[in-house]
Amino acid sequence: MSKPKVLIIVHGGVAEYLCMGDVDVVLVDEDNIDAGDPRVELDPEWAPYMKGVYDLPHSKYVYIGQGDEARPISD
Repeated sequence: MSKPKVLIIVHGGVAEYLCMGDVDVVLVDEDNIDAGDPRVELDPEWAPYMKGVYDLPHSKYVYIGQGDEARPISD
């Protein structure tokens, strides 16, 4: 069984979070990405949950990896 997952999206502010237990946390800091940091790569299992959150596969903030040979979907 995979661990529960938490996605934190930051835009125009500071994110603070507390995790209790064994969870995977992914932070998407849109301001840092706008400033030149690379997009965040998410595992393929995130894909069903990301519908409507970002304009995938064209998002400048996140992309869904392709397993062992991860690459942006749009490539």
